[in-house]
Amino acid sequence: MHNPVSIKNITVWSAQHRNVTIVSWIVLVIAAGLVTLTYINSAITTDLGFTNEPESVVAADLIRDSGIEMDLDRSKYEVLIIRSENYSVDDQSFVNFVDALTVDLVNLEGSYFNNPNSYYTTGFKLLVSENQKAMLILFDPPEEDDLHPMIEVIEAVNRDKSFDVTMTGDSTFDHDFQTISKNDLELELKVGTPAALIILILVFGALVSSLIPIVIALISMIVALGITTLIGQAWTFSFFVTNMIVMMGLAVGVDYSLLIVSRYREERNNGLSQIEAISKTGGTASKSVVFSGITVVLALIGMLITPFSVLRSLGGGAIVVVVVSVVASLTLLPAILSLLGDKINALRVPFIHLSSPNETKNDSTGFWYTFSKFVMRHSVISIVIVVSLLVLASIPAMDLKLGQNGITTFPQETMSRRGFEALEQEFSYGFVGSPVAIVLSEIKENPEIESNKDSLVSFINEDDNFGPITQLESDNGEIIVLTADINGDPNSQTMSEAVKRIRSDYVPNAFKDGSNNVRVTGLVAFIVDYIDLVNNYLPIVITFVLTISFLLLAFVFRSIIVPIKAVLMNLLSVGSAYGLVVLVFQKGFGARVLGFQQVDVVDGWVPVFLFAVLFGLSMDYHVFLLSRIREFYDETGDNENSIARGVKSTSGLITGAAMIMVAVFSVAGAADMVMFQQVGMGLAIAIFLDATIIRSILVPATMKLLGKWNWWFPIKTG
Repeated sequence: MHNPVSIKNITVWSAQHRNVTIVSWIVLVIAAGLVTLTYINSAITTDLGFTNEPESVVAADLIRDSGIEMDLDRSKYEVLIIRSENYSVDDQSFVNFVDALTVDLVNLEGSYFNNPNSYYTTGFKLLVSENQKAMLILFDPPEEDDLHPMIEVIEAVNRDKSFDVTMTGDSTFDHDFQTISKNDLELELKVGTPAALIILILVFGALVSSLIPIVIALISMIVALGITTLIGQAWTFSFFVTNMIVMMGLAVGVDYSLLIVSRYREERNNGLSQIEAISKTGGTASKSVVFSGITVVLALIGMLITPFSVLRSLGGGAIVVVVVSVVASLTLLPAILSLLGDKINALRVPFIHLSSPNETKNDSTGFWYTFSKFVMRHSVISIVIVVSLLVLASIPAMDLKLGQNGITTFPQETMSRRGFEALEQEFSYGFVGSPVAIVLSEIKENPEIESNKDSLVSFINEDDNFGPITQLESDNGEIIVLTADINGDPNSQTMSEAVKRIRSDYVPNAFKDGSNNVRVTGLVAFIVDYIDLVNNYLPIVITFVLTISFLLLAFVFRSIIVPIKAVLMNLLSVGSAYGLVVLVFQKGFGARVLGFQQVDVVDGWVPVFLFAVLFGLSMDYHVFLLSRIREFYDETGDNENSIARGVKSTSGLITGAAMIMVAVFSVAGAADMVMFQQVGMGLAIAIFLDATIIRSILVPATMKLLGKWNWWFPIKTG
């Protein structure tokens, strides 16, 4: 029965109505660009957020509902740290320097430096270091988002080598965080795009055909950003979403276009007319792209299961750009191919042979054909060696420790990190850190809570990770809040362990049976709950993605064995990625050589994101390779020859596509943000393994052993 909305018909219609299709996309790109430029700031946030109610959220809600005014997410002050090796704070030179700096900051256009408090204005000696050569100035957090003017003033006065001025606090942290993220985004575009273009030129041998996938990817990114911005007006996205859309858009946009352009050129080389080649491509490569896209999207839906805004934002943004990339590949790309015709082979590059990478000759020649035959002759030993190596690479993943890498992992030259380190050396980070808050509720119904409060206070006072305790009480007497500044990076393992001690040791020991009405909140508590949430939901996400992937592949290939093998092979590549990320980042093995910094933890969202994305992306190669093998098998019924021909016919294309993804993700690995380094390295490693030893060794070896059982399916299909 004829299906008017089949994938093939969509591509043919787009090619036959190329003017309408291309103009529609141009309008869409312009609209998306305008929407993004106008509304992107209101669509993204740097705040953490839960969609369920862990202890920290319940406690924060109790504080808000009680009428007690306090900001648990941000510090009350921003702080300047002024140090001198030559002068003490009582020396006139120090006084004069501070006065001049204060004047410069006050005179800045905008609201940057309000209500400054220093030792000179308050006489508060805690604002001076023990050696009398450093002083703090506390001031209200700047109302301006861009702190560059203020930082420029500070850097200018630092030219006087007698003094060193730094600044830190939540506003400075946010400024540096956004600046680093922006720089990483620019790096992805400036380096990732040319790297992808170079690989495409090596694959295609012509500049025009190499530029087409880049154009499709860039258009997909712009449209996806516009759609995400619109969605963000109702559902705010994490600030990371822009980086994720660019990274994923460049990878899948180029890859999907590469598959289709390659198949189109192959069919033209085989003698088909332009529209026939587009039609044949629509029924083969385009179909594979759709199924690959569906697999990626379904895998990414696993991230939406988690009740945490960052993971949902990353998953949502990645889903949008993948869907847009698929739609562009099915509509805009055929229209461009129809418009250019054989001009896609224009501007040939010297010394690079211009031919289709999908060589499908039936002769038994070529490296990949011969190599596949060799692997199949030694199937068992090939499987044992490869699986052993991948399992060995996965072993360090057993030591995976999740957390949040904060200010101490910023580049050393950033203002917030320099200020934080100066505070640690001379004072205490507690002056600007978000406090920990212990909420005691239902006091009137449980008077023993208030009577045991002093025991809790004494436990906390003995803990060096916390400053002095302040008590706040609601007007109705039902809520008491004990707050204490934290003496460390709120993202550090040290502070996380300190909050866990309050919850697991101090509160139970102080309140016994009444501990159910005592809850801990604050930024550190939010982070602790976030990591617990990831640990609880990671098995759920893994189970969901495995199940969905199996069912989809079973549907596509009408086989039980093929999806089981694909799932197991993907688990091996993902496990290897986890293991090597832990080995490099947590254990520091080779970190310095590779340009990474050793850290205590892997960022909490990274394993969930890696699993979902890798399972989706690695299915691209499985779907494309197995589709060609199945084509040959249906033609001949010869299992071994079909496997060798399938590996050979897709070798150049899959290698080129994998090189592009590895290049794009490696650029992300060169970012300044440790979390993006971890993601980039993990993705690059897994894609490399999947497209090389898994595709060229495990797939042919296992398929040779299983023979006709590869295509066994319990339900007979017509």
